[in-house]
Amino acid sequence: MITDNPVFNFNNSYLFSLKTVHIELSSNFIIMQPIVKYFPQLDGIRTIAIGLVLVHHWLPSNHFINKIPNGSIGVTLFFVLSGYLINDILLKNRVSSWGGFCKVYQTFIIRRTLRIFPIYFITLAVVTILPKLSLTIETDFYTHPIYYLTYTYNHLLDKTNNWQDALSPYWTLAVEEQFYIIWAVIILLVSNNQQTKIFLWATVVLGIIFRFYFVSLQKSHGLITITCIDSFAWGGVFALYQLENKQDTLQKILKYLSVPSFLLFLYIVIYANSDESLIKVLFLRTTVACLSTYLIMIVTQNPNNLVKKFLILKPMILLGKISYGIYVYHMIVPLLFGMVINRLRINLPIDSHLVSISILIIFSYFSFILIENPINHLKKYFHYPKAIVTKS
Repeated sequence: MITDNPVFNFNNSYLFSLKTVHIELSSNFIIMQPIVKYFPQLDGIRTIAIGLVLVHHWLPSNHFINKIPNGSIGVTLFFVLSGYLINDILLKNRVSSWGGFCKVYQTFIIRRTLRIFPIYFITLAVVTILPKLSLTIETDFYTHPIYYLTYTYNHLLDKTNNWQDALSPYWTLAVEEQFYIIWAVIILLVSNNQQTKIFLWATVVLGIIFRFYFVSLQKSHGLITITCIDSFAWGGVFALYQLENKQDTLQKILKYLSVPSFLLFLYIVIYANSDESLIKVLFLRTTVACLSTYLIMIVTQNPNNLVKKFLILKPMILLGKISYGIYVYHMIVPLLFGMVINRLRINLPIDSHLVSISILIIFSYFSFILIENPINHLKKYFHYPKAIVTKS
């Protein structure tokens, strides 16, 4: 059984360019100074994804709009986006020495920590004190806190299948964190682009095999990282082809794969949209990953694309920027707000979903301004080492 629940990725919408500027070191070596390029359309993609998350969690499972596997689409889209951004960073900061590897890896983990940890652990701290305020939520955090504190909650949820847990969406954050820690080691240690390309394409296939074994044969719920790993690899494939300036080659491959992927996706949604369906278990993430990679390629490579113009609208960018907070808070803040309103015996004469989304966006905006952004600025103290490259 594979569970149709969302994941969310919260990497910055920035890519490094090693081609923009270099500083001469000697006649034999140059120092490549990465230039950061911002892609606002990636924030727009996050807005669409968080919309899928909210639809999946806030509307009944039998609602007509949830006949589409919105959760799984969001899962895969953001794994691909994460794979794209993270692999872009890692590939462009690889160094040959062991000391250089340690420095790059340390910098990478610290920068990820500054972005992900603060509001996550603040939220867990708030949940910890709720019972003392006579506010209770349903969560396994009180009985198994170690899983939440160590970003291994996906393994607990895979065992309990307790989707009534108000913190159940946090399994996706666990998957992301495990990906950061393990994947970075592999990519940084692979010695050249050709080996990396083989590894990435092999992982695209291995993800399907892992799902067959763990989900279909072992009856897990598809929440362990290894069953999601091919989605990250799809994003990595695009990052690598882009690094090699071979986007046209990949675009031809994706054009060839996108039509059968879309047709298979439609078949799964219409005829095989059951968690027990083997074809859904094996290929839903694969088809969406292929299409997601194609989407990301289109909106980052084509400046006149209509989809890109929609994604860079100001509301789309704004919501994308605060999307991490929206994801972390989307089950907790509306729930606690409702508890307080009920305790005060206040009746709001408007739709509850409108109230919830308004409170959630406002809360997430101030979280970004007051907590996330100031802490994120600390990244300026943790720079990647400059890549020293031998002249050809």
